[in-house]
Amino acid sequence: MYKAYIYTLRSDFINANQILSSLPAIEKIEPELRYLYARIQFEKLLHVNILAENQDSVLNNRIWEKYSKYITSNDVYYSIYYTSLFPQKVTDSIYTILQTEAAHAPEATLQKAFLQYCLSHLSELKGDMNQAFIYAICSAITDIQLVNNDSQSMLYIIQLMNRYIEGEEQLERLYNYTQFCSENIYNYKDLGRSMQLIEVQNQVQKMYKQFISQKRERNSIIFAISIILFVAAGCTVYISYRRNKKKIKSIQDVTSDYKEQQTHIADMQKEIDVANDKVKTLEAEIERKNNFFIESLRTQVNLVTKFTQSKKTILNLITTSQLREAKKLLSDSLLNNNELNQLYESFDEIFLSIHPDFVERFNKLLTPEAQITLESPQKLTIELRIYALVCLGVTDSISIAKLLNYSPQTIYN
Repeated sequence: MYKAYIYTLRSDFINANQILSSLPAIEKIEPELRYLYARIQFEKLLHVNILAENQDSVLNNRIWEKYSKYITSNDVYYSIYYTSLFPQKVTDSIYTILQTEAAHAPEATLQKAFLQYCLSHLSELKGDMNQAFIYAICSAITDIQLVNNDSQSMLYIIQLMNRYIEGEEQLERLYNYTQFCSENIYNYKDLGRSMQLIEVQNQVQKMYKQFISQKRERNSIIFAISIILFVAAGCTVYISYRRNKKKIKSIQDVTSDYKEQQTHIADMQKEIDVANDKVKTLEAEIERKNNFFIESLRTQVNLVTKFTQSKKTILNLITTSQLREAKKLLSDSLLNNNELNQLYESFDEIFLSIHPDFVERFNKLLTPEAQITLESPQKLTIELRIYALVCLGVTDSISIAKLLNYSPQTIYN
């Protein structure tokens, strides 16, 4: 149950549904587990709504009618789920109840963070943006106190800032917040949140480019005006010098002002260069993450497609009473060596893109004659692949053997 709950929070619905499919219906499980089972269904629905452009009101009503009876109405999560699924139906009295529950909820708890997030969303719907920001920030602070890598509160702050706040300072803060969310999402392995973050990062990048373009235009105008003023000042000084040599001091003053202007222009050019570097860094980071998620998704889709086709073939054989052929197909491996190699090569490429210095760091642990050289820059050896998994936190031989399709004794050796 708890594994399914964690997978749901990460938007990993494939693993969550696989676990839930192995369990009986909610009416047939132990009564003490029905509360958690219902909460998993609501959490899954909330994450689906976050990823979807429009909520499915029919689905929301169906899930609510089926599972809300397993959560008592005085339970705080009853109010939270109702508010999240039907925000337009929330009355002022329910809003006041949520405020009271949030005020009395224990500090640094998921319950308090969730209540504050709901209140922020409701405040935005009511048009009270000041209160919406306050509740969203409090929810994010609670997540940080909990070391909770679910970045929904921080993502909501970014979305609010993107919609309602303008200015140079906002862009810098938005960039920092997106970096913070990116680290949390990577550690939490939350595919759903990553898609949201990529969308927000693209918007921030467009705003940043517009700001840089406007700043360049202003600097160009300032530079042109400076040139005009300098020419005018030079003409004035020349005429004054011709009329009276005693006014040479005025020329020196104008020259000094010009040097200061040149220094100011040079400083502005440095700011533009720094801003351009940040834009390039952000573009490279977005491209790397886009490639990472696309490759991961492509590999998973290919495997799911193969298993689906094999399943249909076996079903057709059984339906047509070709049991011998179905048995033979089942006895064969559904995943051949080429596909396994493709899967491992995809893992190698993604791992080395995240840890490009892994081989170099590993070789520092070995004597010169035992150094490992890769046959291909993007392909790990078997030994390095084992230690890549160890680097990711998989440290027992049995788990590594299952992931790499070897016997535990081979891995142990």
